[in-house]
Amino acid sequence: VKSEMLFLLWCAVVAATSVTFYKNGEHFSGTVGVTVDISQISSATNTTDLLVKFAAELKDFHTEEELGKCELYDQLGLVPKTSGELVDGNNYYIVPKNRLFVWPHVKVGHKIQVPQVDEADAPIYLESLGTSPRVFFVHNLMSDKEATELLETNKESVAKSTVGSGDDELIRTDPGRTSDNAWDSSSPAARSVISRVFQLLRIEEDYDQMDGLQLVRYHEKQFYNGHYDFLETESATEFNNMIPTLGGSNRFATLFLYLTDVETGGQTCFPNAAHLTDEELEQVSPEIRHLVSSHKDTADKELIEKVLQGKEVGTLEKPFAQECYKQLSVKAKRLAGVLFYSLKPTWEFDYSSLHGGCPVLSGLKWGANLWVWNANRNDSHDRLPSLVHFKNTFPSAGKLFWRQIEVDALEPGEISNQNTYNTHVFRFEIDGVQVWSHKVNSSDGTEQSVDIDDSLSVTFVNVCHEPLQIYWHNPDDDTELFLAPLAELASSNHGTFLEHTFRFYNENTKQLRYEHVMDGHRSKQVINISPDLLVDGPVQAQGGNSMHEEL
Repeated sequence: VKSEMLFLLWCAVVAATSVTFYKNGEHFSGTVGVTVDISQISSATNTTDLLVKFAAELKDFHTEEELGKCELYDQLGLVPKTSGELVDGNNYYIVPKNRLFVWPHVKVGHKIQVPQVDEADAPIYLESLGTSPRVFFVHNLMSDKEATELLETNKESVAKSTVGSGDDELIRTDPGRTSDNAWDSSSPAARSVISRVFQLLRIEEDYDQMDGLQLVRYHEKQFYNGHYDFLETESATEFNNMIPTLGGSNRFATLFLYLTDVETGGQTCFPNAAHLTDEELEQVSPEIRHLVSSHKDTADKELIEKVLQGKEVGTLEKPFAQECYKQLSVKAKRLAGVLFYSLKPTWEFDYSSLHGGCPVLSGLKWGANLWVWNANRNDSHDRLPSLVHFKNTFPSAGKLFWRQIEVDALEPGEISNQNTYNTHVFRFEIDGVQVWSHKVNSSDGTEQSVDIDDSLSVTFVNVCHEPLQIYWHNPDDDTELFLAPLAELASSNHGTFLEHTFRFYNENTKQLRYEHVMDGHRSKQVINISPDLLVDGPVQAQGGNSMHEEL
């Protein structure tokens, strides 16, 4: 009898329940949700059927057919299965099943403890900072032990940072990114952090849905200019679709973790987001209020001028340092992090997500970031497998890698057969030095033969605002072969080989302005010749043969 009374009382509570629905990720200050009374709905009704029953009330959110393909998330990012699990007065977010949950902003300073996440040294809290883009401060994202282990594991392996996707043929160095980086997806600390990030995002952990944990180091003066994390593209093909609205995959969310505090500078800046007002800043937790920019913050122009000088400083550092005090920015706090989304809940690119790492003005900054994709990062419309026969045509033995994984050791002339997929990138090392790489293209067939050799191709792009001429340096007799003119904003493509040297002279003054030596980092490379690469030199262009030749 007692249990029956409790059951009836529980049913009465459910019958009196009203809840408010919002579209996925669309809960901001001033937005109005749809509040419905579910007192007449059976507690056993699954939440998708519940949404369909209220199709008329939710017509401005989704059609009835669309609602039949949605699920509910609560304000803690959890998924109730039946109406009986809904809590009176709570907010719920309607997420299409072919989309991912996006944390609601609610208002600046909205702070929740995130359940069902493996804690580090303390409970994890998510605090709202920005609406466009959606920016959150993540308290206690990692443990002291994890941060220390990541630093110790990777501090000796950092190298000059590049831009572009890890599977992108356009990967290259850039004067707008002067930091150093390393990759770690296998150490215990990295695996722990990666798992926690996926849990925080409410996404099932999948290493094919991320780029790997990237460690970044910024010495004094180093920075990363404003950029997007999503990889821009204007078209989609059967074998290369990076447009999420057309069913493709791209970077969805970024977690940036702070492994150290920073004395001065080094903020994470969002140039397209306004800084917080006095009223908004008062709503931010007192313990992080000093980390968030406000309109009262002003750039220390004298310090910027003092620090950002010298030959290693380009033309971009100072303007971006000033920008870091004009818009929303967040200072580093060890063991904490910042979450922001590169895609809108509708899968459209969010162009307000422009961000960068401000120049470090004093001290050292160590951080880590994880890019999580909306789907398998190697997916296309039809993810066709390919069998690729890799043949080592080098005279020396070497090792074949996919990502950071060694898949085979090859003697000269030996063949390695690899089952793989479109856009997968393989690389070959000899004595620990990368000498070759190859990006699989499914359009080349389901069975392919690829020679591992020293042939390369390079595209030079002139963005230095002066006309150039390209010469190839012949090391045998120290002469130069004229290849082609390179006008401003023009490009020139060349086949070449390892350690070949290209020289670029000003077309008018004949002064040597830049020299480039080919490495094996990518079999296809794009080199942007920017003002920061140019040098003044007295060397005159050698006469040589004036014929145009593509090596």
